[in-house]
Amino acid sequence: MKKKILIGLFALVIAFLAYQRIFHGEEIDKRNAERLAETIKEDSLQQAEMVENVPAPNKDKALTEIKKEPKVLDAVITESNVLYASVKDDGTRRDGYAEYLCQVLKDNGLTNVRVKIVKYNSSKDAKRDNAYGVLLGQSDCQ
Repeated sequence: MKKKILIGLFALVIAFLAYQRIFHGEEIDKRNAERLAETIKEDSLQQAEMVENVPAPNKDKALTEIKKEPKVLDAVITESNVLYASVKDDGTRRDGYAEYLCQVLKDNGLTNVRVKIVKYNSSKDAKRDNAYGVLLGQSDCQ
């Protein structure tokens, strides 16, 4: 996505230079135009390399890692970026565990996700938080 933006900006600069030359009748110094175009191209390539080094969010990979956790019996990441992880209820709050799962998500390129730990197999429980089950803990991942 960011590569497309950088390429678009590069094309916009070239179009602007062509516009100046065609519609204003101004002759652009060829050497300066070449230098400008080369500088823009180099900057675009450097920015594209930086973008490539940033891990892309990958919900499938992150979800696979979450499901490998011994305490997690089932997990799903919703369209609204909420991870629901089902665990056995041992009577304790699971906010700390939710924070730990935030770190697992972050390590796999996902940020700005809310983690909700729910009691396994409690989707029909009268005390459920929502359709996913009884809430045991939660954390907002930044």
